[in-house]
Amino acid sequence: MGRKKGKVEEWVKTVFYRGLKEYVILIKHREKGIEVLKPIKVSEIIDIRSGYLILSDGTPIPLHRVVEVRDEAGSIIYSRL
Repeated sequence: MGRKKGKVEEWVKTVFYRGLKEYVILIKHREKGIEVLKPIKVSEIIDIRSGYLILSDGTPIPLHRVVEVRDEAGSIIYSRL
């Protein structure tokens, strides 16, 4: 039995597979013990698999860290906040 996809995975896959390269995904990121929101352009993502975003440098980002998806104008199209 496969795992159930969540809303965040659906949105991220939608913008990734539609080739919306200028969209931005905000993730929770820890810097020096402080949690901040870090923007990642969809153009930096090379794959989405097993609950992870895979960046062009090979870095895996767990989908549970995704907080928002924004379009090229900066408008929020999905938010967990």
